[in-house]
Amino acid sequence: MVSNIKSLVFSVFVVFLISFNATADLTSLQASIDRNPVMEREPFVLKIEANDSINTNDLDLSPLQNGPFTVGRTATGSQTQIINGSMTRTTTWSVVLVAKQAGEFTIPSFQLNGVKSQPIKVTVVKPSNTGLQRNESIFIDNTLSPQKVYVQQSIKLTTKLYVSPQVELQSGRLSEPTLQGAIIKQHGKDKDSTEIVNGIRYRVIERVYTITPQASGQFTIESPEFNGDVTSRNSRRSSFSSFIQSKPVSAYGENFAIDVLPIPADYVGAWLPSDLVQLNEEWTPTQNTVEVGEPITRTYTLTALNVSEEQLPEIKSEYPSEFSVYPDKSETHSVIRDNALVSQRVSSEAIVANRPGTYTLPAVKLSWFNTKIRRIETATLPERVIKVTPSANAAIPVPPPVGVEAESDESSSVATPQDQTECNCDAVGISTSVNNYWLWLGLTVVGWLGAICFAILYLFEKRKHHQSRFSTGVNYSQGSTQNFDLASLKRACLAHQPEQAYQLLKAWAAIHKPECRHMRDFENSVHEDLKQQIRLLAKARFGHQQNDTGLSQPVWRGEALWQAIEAENKGANEQTAAHSNLPPLNPS
Repeated sequence: MVSNIKSLVFSVFVVFLISFNATADLTSLQASIDRNPVMEREPFVLKIEANDSINTNDLDLSPLQNGPFTVGRTATGSQTQIINGSMTRTTTWSVVLVAKQAGEFTIPSFQLNGVKSQPIKVTVVKPSNTGLQRNESIFIDNTLSPQKVYVQQSIKLTTKLYVSPQVELQSGRLSEPTLQGAIIKQHGKDKDSTEIVNGIRYRVIERVYTITPQASGQFTIESPEFNGDVTSRNSRRSSFSSFIQSKPVSAYGENFAIDVLPIPADYVGAWLPSDLVQLNEEWTPTQNTVEVGEPITRTYTLTALNVSEEQLPEIKSEYPSEFSVYPDKSETHSVIRDNALVSQRVSSEAIVANRPGTYTLPAVKLSWFNTKIRRIETATLPERVIKVTPSANAAIPVPPPVGVEAESDESSSVATPQDQTECNCDAVGISTSVNNYWLWLGLTVVGWLGAICFAILYLFEKRKHHQSRFSTGVNYSQGSTQNFDLASLKRACLAHQPEQAYQLLKAWAAIHKPECRHMRDFENSVHEDLKQQIRLLAKARFGHQQNDTGLSQPVWRGEALWQAIEAENKGANEQTAAHSNLPPLNPS
């Protein structure tokens, strides 16, 4: 047993000595390509091999840059062999190259540790047909529409990557198309399907891009490129190695030359090139008669084809001076539908009339350029007549207390010089002045005491509210994963604070009805009592800002809103409980 261990240690030591002494210097650097000639836009592999163990980062491949070839992925590897006590080491670099055009070209020599490789002459020929080389295991098919556009008009590029079942992809990356100074965006997710080409069922990965050029002139859209690794068949069949080797592959599609036209000289306004533009509006409430202080929500929807959502302008309208406008933040989105890019901007604003009367809101006009017929057109919303009536809930001014008014009259009558002359009694005037002094002094003391008490109560309530934010989390329904401090909303309602109640109501609505994107959608989805209370709350919010008009504004009371919220919350909990208590499908 001991002799066997000694033999094993001696063998390991001998192998170590051989490895240590077999560090021959680099004497050979050879370069070769896997085929010659090659076809235009067809990838081929340049292999560089050194007869020593070399750091793969030491080889400078920069001579390939800015040449007649597109440089793809580079794979490196090293190998050590021991045959009859003789050790050999090799280091290889495999570089994927693609010829940009047909002709005679030369791959330059490379230098490493004073050793140079020989240059290689490459013949590049054009393909036999103009179509795709569909005998390849991996190729790209591009479709562009249209190829003649106006500046800032979107183009749709559809890229399909075909992968043969004869290859096994280990990894891969499909790059984006390139166009100088353009906005390029991928729409949606990759679509995975299959197609039969020349009797072979290919796996197809489809990707859709929109390209929006930002300058006019002649340009070339360069195709997306695919670079990846496939499993080497020889290594898969080897029974002496548990490692799966791979080889790099690349695929390139067709480039497209496009003509980008400038903005016409006679066009005025925000530039909007499109195949079709629609401008719609929605009014809430829908009737043309409203009260003073009642908010009206006006929603614009601008839809355009083959133009990016960033290109859609904001809709601006004019209103009489008797109206106040409160714009909301607009939302944009786009989608590919029926082989076209559909973009949309939705914006809304609240308008509030400050005085009664009949007003004509002017028409809204938006200029756009029809790229189909190359003509300037206008999208128009017609004018609208609004009748504003006095508010039915206007507050009646409350007279001052009778006692205070009587004292004020008495003091003013005593203080007038004319009455003093008629009475001719100095004692009465002195007594009245003293009474006035003590009266104002008492009012001042009471005022200060009231202010101190109010400050103490405010700090106490604020501390109580701060604690409740962390200790009182009320789950509005059993099916929800989020908590909402319903007590804060209740306090705001019972304290008759319209602005704070509205902000808390929006937060509760986002959790209670997550499918509603806007407050108006939430308002239309609840029961009638809550819907009416939300409208009264909005009226109070916008109405209380118009005190400078001289009109009395309604005083908002929040008890009814809180009762409506409780009813809505109770209905949601009962509905959730009913769903959770359904009998089993197969009762035993």
